Amino acid sequence: MPIPILVVDDEPNFQALMHTALGKRGFLVNAVSNGADALKRLESLLFDFALIDLKLVGESGIDVLGAIKRRQPRIHAFVVTAFPTDESRMMASERGAAAYLTKPLDLDLLLKTFQTVLAH
Repeated sequence: MPIPILVVDDEPNFQALMHTALGKRGFLVNAVSNGADALKRLESLLFDFALIDLKLVGESGIDVLGAIKRRQPRIHAFVVTAFPTDESRMMASERGAAAYLTKPLDLDLLLKTFQTVLAH
């Protein structure tokens, strides 16, 4: 059975990459470009994972992370960013992120992180 994952990223190329790369590895990828659309998806679907970009157009991925965790507390949420800072890493952790990864994403590292999170 495919593993459902919500990808929240405003870059169409990143969405397409995740669709292709994760889809081939047993994930059912639902991609949206903003927090409002993410919350709409959460109303009707349950996800095991969420992959959330830190910098979205007009909003913070940290805020989206918090809203997602309030709706589905058991979701394993990962924050991804091309602009990592200690402050954003700490904020992501405080809001319940299971992982904080940097772009460009290393797909093997992402898959290992999924496995590690599921093992705990």
